[in-house]
Amino acid sequence: MANVAAIQWYFPSELDEVPEILTQEGVIPHSGGTGILWGGLTRVRGLMDVSRLDLRFVRKRDGALTLGAALSYRQTVEALAVKGQILAQSLHCAATEPLRNRITLGGSISMFPYWSDLMGPLLALEAELSLVGATSGIRPLSEYVTNRKLRQNTLITSIRLSDASWQGTYYRHTRTPTDRPAFSITVLMRRNSKRIEAIRIVVIGCRGRFRRLTEIENALNGAPIPGDPAELIATASGKLNFDFPARMGFSAEYLKACALIELERTLGSALGSTQRDPS
Repeated sequence: MANVAAIQWYFPSELDEVPEILTQEGVIPHSGGTGILWGGLTRVRGLMDVSRLDLRFVRKRDGALTLGAALSYRQTVEALAVKGQILAQSLHCAATEPLRNRITLGGSISMFPYWSDLMGPLLALEAELSLVGATSGIRPLSEYVTNRKLRQNTLITSIRLSDASWQGTYYRHTRTPTDRPAFSITVLMRRNSKRIEAIRIVVIGCRGRFRRLTEIENALNGAPIPGDPAELIATASGKLNFDFPARMGFSAEYLKACALIELERTLGSALGSTQRDPS
């Protein structure tokens, strides 16, 4: 059995207290607690409980939607479901109900597991994070997940999204409905009756953890809507250029083949008049 050192607890009530606490060696934020079970306690020397901080809120202002980082998946779904938000679709089918009651937005972003049902929609929505600690201020989510320094000794306090309307389609590749996905695909689109006005496509679970498919986006942006979108989709999918690691009993080649098929289906659903069933 691994030796677990005595753990010091911290209970800040103001954000001003957070930076100093996070300078202590081995101190990590604690809210839902699911990440601690996943990562283990052998390197943890302290836990900073964030329950006394104002981190559970949903605010709409100046065309933006801001979500407190301590919101659970369930609370986020309840807050956004009435708007038909793509984030509500993806989180509704994440994990199991007991875990959705515990997993928080901030903790899930900071860990970013390959099976995340959160990160695809957030990256496609070009979310921004509010940070406190060694790094403070507003940073793009895409920068946070690719720059390790931004994640060290830092607490996510909120997530900011544009409240602009998108047609959203989300796919998760699983063996069973409650299984973690081997990969997921998020497609956001704005269109009129004749053309695709804007499109964003994000794949989670590939090598490098995620890819924004800008090559396909560039091929589709401004493209006319055909009567039969199959040819347009096939042309766009031919620009697919990423790989997967083998995982969950699936080979890398199998996952890439599945991703190509499901990307075509997800794009087809987005181009159609109905959204794909998120279940």
